[in-house]
Amino acid sequence: MTPPMSFPAHLWATLTLGLPLVGSQLGQLVIHVTDTLLLGRYGVADLAAQAVASSVLIVLIVFGSGFAFAVMPLVAAAAESGDEVQIRRVTRMGLWASMGFAAVAVPIFLWIPD
Repeated sequence: MTPPMSFPAHLWATLTLGLPLVGSQLGQLVIHVTDTLLLGRYGVADLAAQAVASSVLIVLIVFGSGFAFAVMPLVAAAAESGDEVQIRRVTRMGLWASMGFAAVAVPIFLWIPD
């Protein structure tokens, strides 16, 4: 069993994991605001189309990323128990599930006209 970590060690570990996530969320926010500003200058219909398309797209993205999110706790549980075979198995199955979703989603995304 690992010894308990001190508060500064926990804080550093949390920041190490969390700051890239914060950066990616801020990047997505900037892209969304920029899209909204640019499409708002074109017209109301263009902005409304982007709002509808974003709603549909985010549902597909969240559904697809659920496969990857499900892998993390399963790998962590297997790592805690020291079961390397289970780690590889869960990772492999998560990759297969993600690739299966991508095989269905990518043609749909490519089919959507500009």
